[in-house]
Amino acid sequence: MSRSSVIAFLVSFALSAFAADVTTIRDEILAAYQHSIGALRRGDADGALSMDTDDWTSITTGQPPRTKQEMAPFIRRDISSQKPPDNWKVVWLPDEDRRGTVTGIHTRKAHDQRAPEGR
Repeated sequence: MSRSSVIAFLVSFALSAFAADVTTIRDEILAAYQHSIGALRRGDADGALSMDTDDWTSITTGQPPRTKQEMAPFIRRDISSQKPPDNWKVVWLPDEDRRGTVTGIHTRKAHDQRAPEGR
């Protein structure tokens, strides 16, 4: 085997391993989001908050940044008004980098995997 063939093989192997890792990580993130949506639906504030790390910060336009610990009382207070519809599912839309979201993660009706119209 020539040196260039060995290098090409190693590069393709590394890229395929990286792709598998990215897919696994993405699936874990989607599962965490789905768990959080389920917790909101059940009225479980602690379950909904478990998705965020302790150093997570909420940034909202026109408001000062708030830590997870500062947001927790509001989540607990307002949990009953934050229930998503029963048929919502967290989905990955891989073309979202061209459609206007940063992560590509969306909540959709379970049967609707499409991107929103007009984006």
